[in-house]
Amino acid sequence: MLLDKVAKNKTITDEEARQLRAKKLIEGRKPNYHISSSVANVTGEKAKYIRQRGINDKYCMKIIIDYIEEFKVASRSEIEELVLNKLPDVLDDIQKKHKVKNLLQKLKRANKIKLNDNRKWILDEI
Repeated sequence: MLLDKVAKNKTITDEEARQLRAKKLIEGRKPNYHISSSVANVTGEKAKYIRQRGINDKYCMKIIIDYIEEFKVASRSEIEELVLNKLPDVLDDIQKKHKVKNLLQKLKRANKIKLNDNRKWILDEI
C-alpha cells in the first residue's frame, strides 16, 4: 500500500503523492510527507503526527515573546533551547536552526523584538 511507504520513510513518486494527497491520507511537502491527522487518529499515532507536523509558527513565536517578557532578554542559544524540540521531527538540525532564524526575523519585521547592543533579543518597545 502507498501509505506504508510514507509511514516507513520510503520515497514515493510525485504521482503516488498526488493520489495520497487527493485521498487526504498524507500531508507535508516533498520530500517530507507524513500521514494526515485523520490517518493518525484512526491508527492511534496522534502524538507521532504532532511530532512530525511540529507546532505552528504562531505558537513558537508566542513562547519566544513570553520568554523575553519574563526574562527581559534572550540569547539565540536560549531561544533555540526553548524552541528546537517543538519543531517537526522531519527537519534536520540545520533546518531547525534556519526555522528559528526565520521565526526571529519574522518577529523582528513585525517590530515585536529587536537585538540590543549585546546581540541579545529584547522586546521592541515602539
